[in-house]
Amino acid sequence: TPMKASPLADDKECAQAILPLLNGRRTVREIVAASVYPRFLTMRAIYAMIQLGYLRTSGGRGTRITKAVTP
Repeated sequence: TPMKASPLADDKECAQAILPLLNGRRTVREIVAASVYPRFLTMRAIYAMIQLGYLRTSGGRGTRITKAVTP
């Protein structure tokens, strides 16, 4: 049976780099602009972390990203 790769496998380095940018006040657009990684890689890392439950979104049009609280 082939092993399924983690959704973050290709973006682990990018994800680690953007974590300090996630302060609950920045929007997705601001995080992407502040990232040293290309827009596509940054968006892919954010999406993967949301899908894995590490991040959550709030707001509407100017969606803000926060780290998910884990018990």
